[in-house]
Amino acid sequence: MKVEDGMEVYDPDQSEVIYQPGEKWQDGFCATCFCEGSAGHYEAKCNYVMCPPPVHLIKDYQFEAVDIPYACCQEYKKVACKDDENNNHTVGDTWLVPGDKCSSYSCIRESPQGELKKIKTEISCDNNCQAHQEYVEPPSDSDECCGQCKVVACLDEMGQTHQVGEQWESTITKCHTVHCKESEGQGPISEYMHKVCPLLPPNCPEDKIIRDDDDCCDICTAPPEVCQPQEVNVTDTRGIFEVLSNGRICTNKEPIERYTRCMGKCESQTEYSADKNDYSSMCSCCTPSESENREIDLSCTDDSTYPFSFQQPISCSCTPCTGGEQFNLELPKRYH
Repeated sequence: MKVEDGMEVYDPDQSEVIYQPGEKWQDGFCATCFCEGSAGHYEAKCNYVMCPPPVHLIKDYQFEAVDIPYACCQEYKKVACKDDENNNHTVGDTWLVPGDKCSSYSCIRESPQGELKKIKTEISCDNNCQAHQEYVEPPSDSDECCGQCKVVACLDEMGQTHQVGEQWESTITKCHTVHCKESEGQGPISEYMHKVCPLLPPNCPEDKIIRDDDDCCDICTAPPEVCQPQEVNVTDTRGIFEVLSNGRICTNKEPIERYTRCMGKCESQTEYSADKNDYSSMCSCCTPSESENREIDLSCTDDSTYPFSFQQPISCSCTPCTGGEQFNLELPKRYH
């Protein structure tokens, strides 16, 4: 045998070497030999290096035998990680643990020249959701370990939650009402709507036009010259209807948009009557001449709702005032 590049190779031309009794020599990388005997009978005896057994039975890795220069025994190098089904995985691969969606294995190399290592990772789910969200677990047939936070309500600027159908005044965006609405695919969303301003009469004097209390809309403070429907400031319509029913009080907690009333000037006069030998008066009042039915839901003290309908004027005219009847042009409260 001879050595080439640190490996033993057979040398057919190697000449025979004679050793004297008591001499010791290295026979390749795996044997240490010596010559012993007496009375003309001599023989070579050798001690051989015992190499460790192969490591193929270690289930977590795939091994490859590697020849080591100037060494007798081969070394076994990890060349792949194995999963529970004996599939090989290379560096960078990650796979799930069978039957456990929240655990995974990874095949890594801790350093450029280091050995492969199979590590197990436990997934920790974050189920801390915001106030307007709730945590939803993944479907049982899903491969996902963790659920997700699903929006179930709206969140206002102050961090308070509101359910679908509720509305509130924005504390940041001036003159806007916020409505909590259901949006397909997104859950509840906050929709901002500018305050609905009443229409200004076309002949309102400029010195009678002022801003409303919220500084959102122009309003006319002059009484209308013509008897006609006039839209009421929407902020003034909250709570105008009140009903007592079965021991509960029901009222409209939300404002009513496009709520109108009859308002304007009608003729009135007082003149002397020779027939009566006295003064007689004639007056006319601005009253509805045509109306439409509107329906709203009132909120009751027992948290129920009460369906309520009322007649709203859509046209007005001056009609004779009847004796003793008073026409209150202020917003009414009604009891049923």
